[in-house]
Amino acid sequence: MDCGTDDWVKRRFAIGFHKIFDSIQEKRIAIYGIGKNAARVLQYSEGFHFAAVAARDHFGEMFCGRKIVPLKEAVAQSDMMIIAASLQATKIIFSRIRPHLPMGYRVMDLHGHILTSTNDTADVYWEKTLEGLKREIDAHDVISFDIFDTLLMRKTLEPHDVFEMEEQELRARGEDVPFAAWRSKAETDQIVQGYLPNFDKIYRYMRGQHHLSEATVRRWKQREWELEREVLVPRKDMVEALHYAKAHGKTVCLTTDMYFSRPKMEGLLADKGITCYDAVFVSCDFQATKGDGGLFRFLLELAGERAVLHIGDHAISDVEMPHRLGIDAFGIRKAKDLLAASSCEHVLASVWTLDDRLMLGTILARLFNSPFALSRTGGKVELKCLEDLSWLCFLPFVMEYLQYIVQTVHQEKDAVLLFVSRDGWFFQKVYAVFAKRFKLPPSLYFYASRQAAYGVMVEQEADIDLLLDYLLQGAEQEMKYQLEYVFQVPFPEAAGLTFGEAVQQWGEDGVRSFVKAKSQIIFKKQEKQRRNYFKYLQSLHLERYKKIYCIDLQTKGTVAYALGKMLHRSVDLIAVGGSSMIQRFVPEADRRHLMFGVLSSISPMYLWSVLVEVLCASHEGQLAGFAEDGRPVFVPNTKYQAEMLDHMQKGLLDGMADFPQDDWMMGKLSERFCCQMLDLLDPRATEITEDVCDMFSFYDPADSRLNDRYNVLRFARKRSEGGDGA
Repeated sequence: MDCGTDDWVKRRFAIGFHKIFDSIQEKRIAIYGIGKNAARVLQYSEGFHFAAVAARDHFGEMFCGRKIVPLKEAVAQSDMMIIAASLQATKIIFSRIRPHLPMGYRVMDLHGHILTSTNDTADVYWEKTLEGLKREIDAHDVISFDIFDTLLMRKTLEPHDVFEMEEQELRARGEDVPFAAWRSKAETDQIVQGYLPNFDKIYRYMRGQHHLSEATVRRWKQREWELEREVLVPRKDMVEALHYAKAHGKTVCLTTDMYFSRPKMEGLLADKGITCYDAVFVSCDFQATKGDGGLFRFLLELAGERAVLHIGDHAISDVEMPHRLGIDAFGIRKAKDLLAASSCEHVLASVWTLDDRLMLGTILARLFNSPFALSRTGGKVELKCLEDLSWLCFLPFVMEYLQYIVQTVHQEKDAVLLFVSRDGWFFQKVYAVFAKRFKLPPSLYFYASRQAAYGVMVEQEADIDLLLDYLLQGAEQEMKYQLEYVFQVPFPEAAGLTFGEAVQQWGEDGVRSFVKAKSQIIFKKQEKQRRNYFKYLQSLHLERYKKIYCIDLQTKGTVAYALGKMLHRSVDLIAVGGSSMIQRFVPEADRRHLMFGVLSSISPMYLWSVLVEVLCASHEGQLAGFAEDGRPVFVPNTKYQAEMLDHMQKGLLDGMADFPQDDWMMGKLSERFCCQMLDLLDPRATEITEDVCDMFSFYDPADSRLNDRYNVLRFARKRSEGGDGA
C-alpha cells in the first residue's frame, strides 16, 4: 500500500507528534489506521517502538514496511494503541473497536487524548464524604489526625521540592552546591543508622559532612523553615473535621512522622490557624514511627480504654498499621493521589521541571484541597466556576508564555514591546509589573488586528498576491465574505462561492485576475486606511527605540509585517506559535521568536488557541481600523462578556500570586506539561458546568461560517471529540 507524504507539512506533523508522545517512547505502540495520518507517524516519527499496524481489513498487506494485522493481534503485540486518523474518524473507529479491547488497555488519539477511561468510577473511595467522617468521629472518643497531606498540604507536588527550591535560590545567589542532595542524604543517613533526626540534628550532620560554617548552616536552615511555612496550606475540610471533633468533646491528638520537633510543629500549625488539639506525637521526639507502629503505642497509652480513630492519607502508616494495633482508621487521599485516580491522571506523566511540579502542586492545593473533592462525580474533575477553569487549564500556559517573553527580551537595552490588542491585554498588564520590578524593556498595548493589518498592507499587486496565497488555503471559506473582509471593498455576487469552488471553475489564475480587476479601488481604499493608521503610530513615538518587538499569540505574522511596512523598518515577532504562512510574512528566522515553533495541526495549542485569545482579551471589541484623527474604531458587537474576562483574569492573577516562587518569570515551565494542562479542556478530562460554558459566546467577524454569535468553548470541546463544533 502507498504511504507517500508531502514533506514540509508532514514533518511539522511529526514534530507535533514527538512533543505530545515523547513520554511513551519506550512503550510498544500499535498504530490503528492505514491512511495519510498513519503514514506520517510511521515515516517521520523516529525513536518510537511501533510494534504493529492494525486496520479493519487489508490483513497481510504491507504498509510503510509493516504488515497490517487484525485488532486482536495488534493488541497482543503492544502496550497501547494510537488511532492515527482525523478526530471525526477516530470517534467512529474507537466506537467500533472498544468492545473488543481488554480491560486496562490504553487507546489514545493523535492529540494525546486518552480514549479509554482512566478513572475508576467504581472506586469505593468515592463513597467517602466529610459527613461520613463526622459520623465516624461521633462514634469514637479519641481522634488522631495525621498532619502532612491530611491537615496540611504543600503547594508542591513532592515534599523534596522544597529542597530543590532552596537549591535554586542558592545557585541564583552564586552558592553552587547540590543542596537538595545534601539535605536529603543528611536525613536518610541517620535513619539508616537507626536514629530519627530532628531538624537541628539534620543540619548539624550536614555541617560536619561538608565542612560548612555555622553562619551558613544557620542561614540555610532558616530559609528551609521559611519555605515550608510559605508552601503549606490547611486542607479546609480536614480542619473542619478537627474543629468538629473538639467541639463535640473528643480528645484530639496529632500523630505524625516528621523531623520538626513538637515546639516547631506547634508553631507551624499555629501559623496556619490550627490550635485546638490536646496532644502532639512526633516521630523524631519519640524515636518511633507510625510505619512500625511504635508512635501509635503512645497514642494508645493516652487513650486508655477509650475508642480511638486515626485519620490520615498513607495506606500503610495511617490505615494498615493502626488496624493491626486495634485502632480504627479513616483513610483519606492526598491531593496527588486524588489526581492519580481522577479523569485528569494523565497529566502526571507530563511533569518535567521543578516549575511544573510547583505549578501542579499549587493547582492541586486549590482544586483538590478537599480529600472529598471528587466524591460526588466519581473521579471526574468538574469545573464549577470560571476561576477554577482558569487555574486548571490556562494558568500554566499563560505563565509559560510570560516566561518566554521575559527571557527573550530581558537583556535588551533599547527596545519596546508592543502587545497586540486585544488578546495582548492581559499579558501586557502582567509584563508591565515585571518590567518595573526587574528593569525590563518598556511595553505598550498596541492597537492592531488581522482586519486592521489587512487594511494597510496592500500597495501593489504583489501584496494582493501575498494575501491571496493565504486566502486560497481556505478552500471551504466563502470567497465574497473573505475578500471584502480582507480588502475592505465590495465584490460582485459572482464571488458568492467558496474558494475551492472558484478555483475549480476559474482556476487559481482566474481567481487572482478576478480580484486584481479591483486593484485600483483596493489601493485607493487602503491608502486612506494606511494614512489613518499612521496617525495612531505617530502618537506612540516608536522612533525612540532601536528595536521593536510585536507580541502575539497564534499568528501568521501579518501584524508584524504590516507594522514593518508602514514604519519602513524591521519588526521582531514574539508569539506562542505560527502557521505555515509566517515564513512569507516574516521570512527572516532571526526575527521570529516562536515559543512552540510553527504549530502542528495536532498541537493542543492549535486546537485551543481561540480560547486563550478570548480569556486574555480586553473589554473592547475587535479593532476595525482608525478614524481620520487616529482614534481606534471597533467592529460592532464583538466584545466578549466582561464578567467572564474579569473572573478568568482574576483567577490567573491569583494563581500567579499563589505560585511559591516570586521570580518565576525566569524559571522553566515545560511545553509538554503546559500543553497537557491546556488539553484538560477536553470533555473526556473535565466536566464544565453549563453556566460557565455560557460565558464564552461571542461573534467572530473573521469567519463567514460563524457570523452569528456562537459559543467558542462548546465549539472547541465538541471539535476535540471529533465533532464539527456546530
